[in-house]
Amino acid sequence: FSSAMFSRTRQLCLIGGIAGAAALTSEPKPLQTLQHVSRPQPIFMLEKVSALRTVFRLMQLLFLALPPLLLLPLAQLSEEWNRFWCQVLKDSLESMGPCFVKLGQWGATRNDLLPRQVCEVLSDLHGNVTPHSFSYTKRIIEKELGDSIGNLFEYLDPKPLGSGSIAQVHRGVLKSSGEEVAVKVCHPRVQEHITQDYVCLKWIARLVDPFAKWMSLPEQAEHFGCNLSLQMDMRKEAENLELFNDHFKGTARVLFPKPLQSTEKVLVETLQVASPIECFYREAEPLLPAELRAEVAKVGVEAYFQMIITDNLFHCDLHPGNMMYKLGREVNSFILLDTAIVQSLSKQEQLTSVKMMMALMQKDGLAAASSLLDMDSTGLQKFCERPEEFKQRMADLVKQELVSVPDENPYGAFVPHWAIGARHALGLSREKYKDVGELLRQTLELVREHKVRIDAPYASLLFSTILLADMASKVDPGFDLLAHGSKWFFHSAMGGITKHVV
Repeated sequence: FSSAMFSRTRQLCLIGGIAGAAALTSEPKPLQTLQHVSRPQPIFMLEKVSALRTVFRLMQLLFLALPPLLLLPLAQLSEEWNRFWCQVLKDSLESMGPCFVKLGQWGATRNDLLPRQVCEVLSDLHGNVTPHSFSYTKRIIEKELGDSIGNLFEYLDPKPLGSGSIAQVHRGVLKSSGEEVAVKVCHPRVQEHITQDYVCLKWIARLVDPFAKWMSLPEQAEHFGCNLSLQMDMRKEAENLELFNDHFKGTARVLFPKPLQSTEKVLVETLQVASPIECFYREAEPLLPAELRAEVAKVGVEAYFQMIITDNLFHCDLHPGNMMYKLGREVNSFILLDTAIVQSLSKQEQLTSVKMMMALMQKDGLAAASSLLDMDSTGLQKFCERPEEFKQRMADLVKQELVSVPDENPYGAFVPHWAIGARHALGLSREKYKDVGELLRQTLELVREHKVRIDAPYASLLFSTILLADMASKVDPGFDLLAHGSKWFFHSAMGGITKHVV
């Protein structure tokens, strides 16, 4: 199994995505000098943009947006028409260019703002674009790294492994060491184009804001701009990779690509050859041993909880394409890619998040709803409609999603017995959720229906948790993410939160 999987997936090991937060110079930096910025600012938007060109671009965008705008009334007629309208919206965003493709991908993570069907369709948005020329790739690499291609690489594949909205990736072999690497190179003028479109987006947000006050569109545009700026400079992903490698340096079971050199437009990192996580889905490989499935799910989930509780730096783009698993001779490894977008929580955000997860573990829907209401940093929830009804619906949802567990140890062989004792100490019943990912999706639907405002860091955390729960349940059906997180939440509840942003 492993040799066949390795051969067919070697072609699929495109490493990471498009990363970065704008910085001040383009000169290569030794990695040890890089500093982490946990709350990025959309620096690129401060650049001057031609007013005339922006107005012209805004008119062009409005023209491209006409199909979904004109067809919007049809979306209310039936589920089929709504599905059709979502597809039209997706096609329009793709036609608008990389900034709006990124907007759609970001919108797909905001179940608290957009209906589920819209999020599901937008999650299929792909930023695949026509690759730029290899001559441009060589010219930029030589300019950014300060040496010729022949001196830097033994081999650099002219055909890219993949081409996204912001950059493309080439496979290479370093001349100095013979090591296989992935080389990411930004597309020509991509920063200029995205900056102009972002200015248009801010105008649109201000225009629409009076009609959707509870969504705080200018603030959401600002948050989107911060996420977008993270992807505009390759050095930001290098910083994040360095941090994650440091956090997990004590184990070979969780791996990240290692950054070797980075500039604003080029990132050279180690090439990871492993199997995409989809290869371990039960539907894809039904004959895989149950023990291996449980191991894959457990290692991925444990890594995620370490990011949240211990390290306070978590990966915000955990779709299946960014997760791989490597079957080794001595140890198997869970590999995470594309660390462009990460999130740290303030002390209050971390405490509120843990409080909500603890409430869900204790099957206390009312307490979970109260924690959700606390996720508005203003403390006002002034747009929330019928908060008491929201709390009751949350309590009903928790009861609805529970199923009885007859086993003495309902959480499987990978949960030690001390954790089962902690379960009783925390007042947890002998029940489990049918699907944690579905529970959280329905929770965010209630948030949207009642116009409960939650700050962007909480939304990032909840959506990342949904993606992890989906991965775990597809690899190992019946896997209980919250049960496996019990030791982490119990530790944090006893004062074990170790890091926060001051």
